[in-house]
Order: sequence, then structure tokens, then C-alpha cells
Amino acid sequence: MSNKLSVWKLFAQETPADELKKIISTHIDNCVTTQDTPILDFYPEGPDLYDNGCWKIIEECVDEKQLDISEIQIDICDYNADYPCKVVKKQPAWLNKVLLFPNAFNTNGQHHEAMFGHFVARPSWDRIVLHDAIKKTNNALYSFWQGKDKPYSYRTTIKKLKQYYPGDWKKYKHSLDSMPDANINTSPNRQQFITFPDNVLPLKNYYEKIFVDIVSETFTTGTTSFITEKTVRPIVYKCPFIIMAGKGYLEVLKEFGFKTFSTWWDEDYDNYTGPERLEKIIELIKTLSQEKHVDTLKLELHRTLEHNYDHIVQGKWKKHAERLGVKDE
Repeated sequence: MSNKLSVWKLFAQETPADELKKIISTHIDNCVTTQDTPILDFYPEGPDLYDNGCWKIIEECVDEKQLDISEIQIDICDYNADYPCKVVKKQPAWLNKVLLFPNAFNTNGQHHEAMFGHFVARPSWDRIVLHDAIKKTNNALYSFWQGKDKPYSYRTTIKKLKQYYPGDWKKYKHSLDSMPDANINTSPNRQQFITFPDNVLPLKNYYEKIFVDIVSETFTTGTTSFITEKTVRPIVYKCPFIIMAGKGYLEVLKEFGFKTFSTWWDEDYDNYTGPERLEKIIELIKTLSQEKHVDTLKLELHRTLEHNYDHIVQGKWKKHAERLGVKDE
């Protein structure tokens, strides 16, 4: 019997909280019986366990067993993770996957047709608000492929919209109900949403046509810094990025050796999370939409974009990860 429980798979299966608690509790019981350290495995994901309520469940299970919380181990891909137990931070699966396809992402360079890009599949509260804001610029390529056909995400999105935007949630619900919505031709199948590099390669031509990618990461509240293919895409296609994620996400990218764009625009948004971060990003989008010297900016950004590309495809980030104590899976 393994002392490792894949908690994230249970989340992905939308396991109810009471059932999740029973499963975690049984796992801890089994580990106590075999005198093994209970490992709760969230790899390859990196949620903020305080933010999504999972840490409360873990604490309740541990308290009921009269154990010390320090006897639990968490395996996770959140590089801001800080819990009062043993935390093993694992290397980002998506960065590692790039190394399996070193020649797959060659680009012909950007041929600027639109200022912004925003390419998402699963609905979430922040994505629908960003989608509306980006469309208003009339200077973007975008795709939003799922809505009511993703029932759990749809219900969660409505709940969060009501919570964060009580006066405007019906407006955003109307936008959500009109999904899918896209002005690009790529129409991915279900497999392309989840399989690397199928969830990266079909967008290559569009990354060559935009100036900056507005990235909507998987987790956007709390302090999680979970790096996915959504961040990988602009890096391998040598495109600047603005990222909707947890607080401190850009700082983690820098710790991994990547460069960001504070020389050219305000990245103060990285000091915020949730709706506050989103509003900062929307203000930045409005500012950049007035930029008159995009060609000059592109020339100035060239060395930074080349650095990030080399850093990811050559796996140079691994040395930084080792210094940070991040473990290979």
C-alpha cells in the first residue's frame, strides 16, 4: 500500500468535500498503521490550499487523529507554498515537457496585426471579465472555447462572479452564456485542451501576430505560483506577457531565471491577487492599447524574449530550481 495519496486527482474528479475528507482520513489511518509518513500529492498541480479550502480539510483530519500537522507531507507545484508541515516542491511539469520537444516551437518572428492575445478554454470568473475588457480594445486576437458545456466550471464561475461583482455579474453571465467566442480559426478538440504540445502548437501562427499575450493562468487567487503551458506559450513563441495568476507569480518566474517586462510597463499588479490584480491588469491593458511605438518596443524587447526562449528550451531554469530546493519528479 502506498503512503502517497493523489489528492489532486480527487479534486479533478470534483469529489465533494465530505467525501474528500473521508478519503484523506482513511489514508492517514493506513499510514499510521504502517508507520509511514502520510503524503498528500498535488503534483502536477499547484493550488493554494488555504484558498481552495483543502488545508482546512487536512487540518481537521489530522486533529481528529490527534497527530501533529508536521507529520504530514505535501507534494506540490506551488513555489510559494508555505504550510506548517513538510512541503516538497516539485519541478514544473510543463517546463519539463518543453525539453521533450526542443525543435517544435521555431517561430518566424512576430508580424504585428493585433496588440493583444487572449487564448483560453475553461471558463472562470477572471477569464470572462478579461475577455470582455480585451474585446473592447478592438485590437486583439482571442478565443474562449468553453462555457455551459463545462458544467462544474460554469457553476463555479457564476458563484465567483456574484461574489466579486455583485452589481455586474448578470452582464458577465450573459457573456459567459454566449461562449464559445473567437476571432481565430483554430477550433481545438477536447484532447488539445489537455495534451502537450497539442495545447500549444495550434496557436503558433497567432502568437506571431500579436504583441503581448494576456495569460490567464489556472489559479488566480491566493498566493499560488503554478507554472503551466499557459505561461509556456508566450515564452516559446518569443512573445511578451502579462499574467493573471496568484500574488508574486512574476517574482517566482524571476527566481527560475526568466525575465519579465517592468522596464517597459508597470508590473505592480504582481503585488495583488484576485479581483484587485485583475483590475490592475485591465488598467494596464487600457494603457498599452494607447501605445504608439510598438515597433520600437519590439526591438527593445528582443534580447529579453530571446533570453526567455533559450532559458526554457535549453532547460537552464533547472539550475535555478535546484538552488530553490525544487525536486525533480
